[in-house]
Amino acid sequence: VDGVARGTGSLARHAVGGIADSASLLTETFSKNMAVLTLDRRYAQQRDRGTSLRSAGRGTTTFVDGVESGVVKLIRGITEGVTGVVKAPMRGAEKRGMEGFAKGVGKGLLGLLVKPMIGLSDAATDVMIGVKGSVEGSVGNSASYRGLHGNQIRPR
Repeated sequence: VDGVARGTGSLARHAVGGIADSASLLTETFSKNMAVLTLDRRYAQQRDRGTSLRSAGRGTTTFVDGVESGVVKLIRGITEGVTGVVKAPMRGAEKRGMEGFAKGVGKGLLGLLVKPMIGLSDAATDVMIGVKGSVEGSVGNSASYRGLHGNQIRPR
């Protein structure tokens, strides 16, 4: 009975972890493609250089870590979108005058729509990575897995 319970728990953990991992990969790909759509090369390069929870390599990522990182990325996306409405026309005007200003207005408005969506998608990615880490990282913490007492020896 104990083996069936452990096997069922393992199946559930890995099923939830696998679904969360797949969802995080989908939202991460969506974010990368949307970053190209912003037509803002600096923003896309800055996003690529940023650390993700997946590549942080600092041990097990928890759900709380995912939510914290996700909120930061959501706020960053909204901030980048709003400030881009002002920065993009100024940058365009400096480079190409009135024509650059007009293009900058278009890029700024596009970024106002797309960058917050990227922030939301990045937030979902980090939360899903946190879910996966919490679910799959809880293997050794279960009292039923170790028995009632940590030093209990089970017969084979």
